[in-house]
Amino acid sequence: MGTMADTGEMKKLPASPDLVKKTKNAHGSISFLSIRRGILNKYQTFDDFIYDLAADPPPPDLSGFDHHLVVVRDAVLRVLRSNMVFVGPSVIEELVFDAFKANGPGADPLTWLFETVRDAGLHEPGLLIFPLHSTGILGFGFARGFARGLRKGDIETEFAIPDAGLVFSPQTNSVAGTVRLIKRTEEHLGLKRGVPEDSLHHHMRISTTAWLTRNPLLLVRTRVFSGSTYENQRFLLLKLRTSTSLLLFLASLERAMRGRKLPSWTSSQTTNNWQTLDIHHYLVYQPSGRRGRQYVGKRIPMNLDLTDLSEVSGIGVDFNPQVWTKRPKITARLIAALSTVERGFLKHEMIG
Repeated sequence: MGTMADTGEMKKLPASPDLVKKTKNAHGSISFLSIRRGILNKYQTFDDFIYDLAADPPPPDLSGFDHHLVVVRDAVLRVLRSNMVFVGPSVIEELVFDAFKANGPGADPLTWLFETVRDAGLHEPGLLIFPLHSTGILGFGFARGFARGLRKGDIETEFAIPDAGLVFSPQTNSVAGTVRLIKRTEEHLGLKRGVPEDSLHHHMRISTTAWLTRNPLLLVRTRVFSGSTYENQRFLLLKLRTSTSLLLFLASLERAMRGRKLPSWTSSQTTNNWQTLDIHHYLVYQPSGRRGRQYVGKRIPMNLDLTDLSEVSGIGVDFNPQVWTKRPKITARLIAALSTVERGFLKHEMIG
């Protein structure tokens, strides 16, 4: 299902000179680090530098480095986040160190940094995989229950809204079904890289991610590159809430529309449903930072409270995709409205 909504999502990273201009509030710290480039060159690695910087007291020649490094880091983060690119602070800190260490007089360290982000593909979209419960697709349970003699592909369905960057699928109940779903999702969302099958098989062998076959899945296109486990979790949680809000709005509007209504017993919730509420992790597949056409996966423990978790994972509605394939304009308006709310929250609560 496609729409023509303006989601505000970046099509490509702006040119490096344009990005550098937006870091002007950090020029004093940029000058400080540039002048003291020789001190940075004494360190072979960023870890060695941080080890000395964290000493109590630090070496006298490192005085001020902690402050100015953070100022430049935050300026770069603001520029990237304003373009909906969420590279983790720990990654940017190391890139700032490398940028000033590697670029001598006359070179622009921030130009080098932004071009490194672009060349490594850190700005490219990846995939967030999150389990849901108490939700389904109308008509799908009925079809699956009476699908004897049909090929598996004949009864596989998902609710895809590419312009919103999401795919919703009922439980697959099979390892092969989940692998095929992820491959179709890559096409639906226009992802440039692929989720490694061996990674999916690995996670499906682990009891903590049994939901990959047992539960409905929400698959969301995201632009994140995290160094540490939780540094982008606020953004990921916002993407999940925006996506589930869209699904809730669509399901609510179905009730007021004319036409034949499928009964609730036809939902995928009613057939072959062994969903689990034992949900403690989600999966993020992000660019590797190296050449290659595959993502790197992270299984991230949920450190959310039960209220947040239930709000995100328990939607409690059924969808009829046939309704929305005929009404792309309404869907586009909803996507645009939620995108405006999301961008406003990011601007006032997260980017600053």
